[in-house]
Amino acid sequence: MFFCKISSFVVPFDTFRTRPIKGCRYLSELRVFEVVDSTNDVLRRWTREKSLKSGIVVQAHHQTSGRGQFGTSWQDKEGKNLLLSIFFRPEQAFEKVPWTLNMSICLALRKFCTETLDKEVQVKWPNDLVVNDRKIAGFLIENHFSHKWESSVIGVGLNVNQKELPVEFRATSLAEILGHPLELDRLRDDSLFEMDTHLQRFFQERASDLQTEYTRHLYRRDQWASYQYMGRTFRGMILGVTEDGTLLVRDEQGRVIQPKTKEIQYIWH
Repeated sequence: MFFCKISSFVVPFDTFRTRPIKGCRYLSELRVFEVVDSTNDVLRRWTREKSLKSGIVVQAHHQTSGRGQFGTSWQDKEGKNLLLSIFFRPEQAFEKVPWTLNMSICLALRKFCTETLDKEVQVKWPNDLVVNDRKIAGFLIENHFSHKWESSVIGVGLNVNQKELPVEFRATSLAEILGHPLELDRLRDDSLFEMDTHLQRFFQERASDLQTEYTRHLYRRDQWASYQYMGRTFRGMILGVTEDGTLLVRDEQGRVIQPKTKEIQYIWH
């Protein structure tokens, strides 16, 4: 999965295969498309047209207008990666901070990738996974509020069998690390089971427990590294995140910076 600028257009999305998701409590039905513009956009359109049940999962073998954080676009190679979105309602847990859902999904994917690779996978704030300083997965959660937190669309992109990844995007894939391709459908089912397990954690565990685990696996935590912030380059050390997901970075003068997501950039060497 790599970021680039591509043209945006709507692809027909009225043909899909569907089946129930067995063995999961919160994920109920899988709908598989060949090509869509964006799996997140498919679910968002459905929420305007009908009353969707929580737990619907949309998968596509290819996206023409996939989105990343902050309006960036990313392009995949058809049939090579895991591309899916989940429609989720927090129900009675609507008073929880949405960042708790972010941490739950991130920890689910981190655990899944770590077990698949038998290698440590770290969380790059706010919602990427990295292995050996290279991005292997990312996700985008879009929340809907109406007096309260009503629903979320959780978009997930995991690099699986794609090996042709431009060096400038600092990305890698499961197959590139392991040295052999993986069965995409089995990988999808196993990852859905892990995300379902962590949705249960979202409902049942305290946010502080998830935050402790998230911080433990945080990329560059307690390490001096270079960043760009508000037009200047500086050396800083990531300390952790706040309860609402704000990053905490200490600079060399001892000041603690709390940048918003668009304000700070990681500098790679």
